[in-house]
Amino acid sequence: MSSRTKSQIKIWGVSGLLSISSLLIGYQYGKASDCRPDQIDGQCGLSTAVETIFGVIGVILVLICATFCSIYLSKRNTNHDA
Repeated sequence: MSSRTKSQIKIWGVSGLLSISSLLIGYQYGKASDCRPDQIDGQCGLSTAVETIFGVIGVILVLICATFCSIYLSKRNTNHDA
């Protein structure tokens, strides 16, 4: 396995862990700040939904950054090989 392939596997592994943790942190934060079980409110669940959406946005940003890093490393290694 080439060093470029190993670098890309590391990038995607780390970005996968960051993505999953971003989504879980967003969901758990929203769940923690949501309504108490004895509280009656028409917006219970809204905080969980909004923080989950923020977690998904975090996932998208991490994956975009990982894609750019992979492209950059790929181009950099290709230029050094020539």
